[in-house]
Amino acid sequence: LRQATHSKALMRWVLARYCGGKVHPADLRFAHGEHGKPRLVGAGDATSSSSSDDGDGDAWRRIRFSVSHTNRLVVLAVTSAPGIEPPTSGMKPRGSATPLASPGWGAEFEVGVDCEDELRRTSAAADKLAGRWLSPLEHDALKAIGDDTARAASFMRTWTLKESYVKALGTGIAAHPFGRFDVSFGNGEVRGSIPVGSEGGRITLTERSGTSDAERRAWAATERRWRMALLKPRGDDSLLIAVCAHAAVDGDEDE
Repeated sequence: LRQATHSKALMRWVLARYCGGKVHPADLRFAHGEHGKPRLVGAGDATSSSSSDDGDGDAWRRIRFSVSHTNRLVVLAVTSAPGIEPPTSGMKPRGSATPLASPGWGAEFEVGVDCEDELRRTSAAADKLAGRWLSPLEHDALKAIGDDTARAASFMRTWTLKESYVKALGTGIAAHPFGRFDVSFGNGEVRGSIPVGSEGGRITLTERSGTSDAERRAWAATERRWRMALLKPRGDDSLLIAVCAHAAVDGDEDE
């Protein structure tokens, strides 16, 4: 409860600063997307249905954010869309269905963040959890790791990266199951990825969603615009931060 309170306080304080010096944290107004992702819909006297000629007054419209917390850590990721207003038509009660024919779930310029302790151990073994929740490719990669501790840590890294992606999409696990896409990290140049912290590796995102060839091609096209990073706040700590953000250009283009 304390961590959740701290994360909400941090979110309001930081986002108010991004909105401009005249905006008080208590004046921020939020709505939730179809699957529970929060979004700013107003700051001060401005709302999603009003317009302003004041650039600072409209700053909140461009803000995209994601928050996560775990033991000993609260993380807020903030990015800015290029001068576009967030949609309000998607502000529906939680649990509303979104068709698979909507590649990217309208997640342009969105960001997702998740944090976890890679030494955290669950009641079930990593192999059992991977077989239930991860994709076959990810499960096979974990089974190839002989050391139990290293395999469990790799599972937590994979899980955290995948959480950041579905949080950026605004779907959560239930609406976009982890088994429908692959996340892998290793050496070598790959399409649509960025370095993984200080390890010199690369992250690969591969989408396999869709029930038809057209839907699968559309989903696969979205993977080129995502950037993912796996970070450690401190090199001597086991806490992890995974960040996933939608970019304005494809992953194989220079930025």
